[in-house]
Amino acid sequence: MRNTSLVSCIIPSYRGEKYLGDAIESFLKQDYSDKEIIVVVEFFPWDNSYEFYKEKYSHIPFVKFYIFHEKMR
Repeated sequence: MRNTSLVSCIIPSYRGEKYLGDAIESFLKQDYSDKEIIVVVEFFPWDNSYEFYKEKYSHIPFVKFYIFHEKMR
């Protein structure tokens, strides 16, 4: 029996909406059987990263999205 480990990819984003899709797609192409993607973005009202995530990746259970807000510090 082969032992597999969880491989996590953490993608921090600061006003990086236009690069987010490329970063997520790059990791999705990796051939790991047990993986997770954690996207952490800093809150900006004019950044559409969350809407982009909801539209394209929210249906994938191992892609998680977190919004960091200055007031959370």
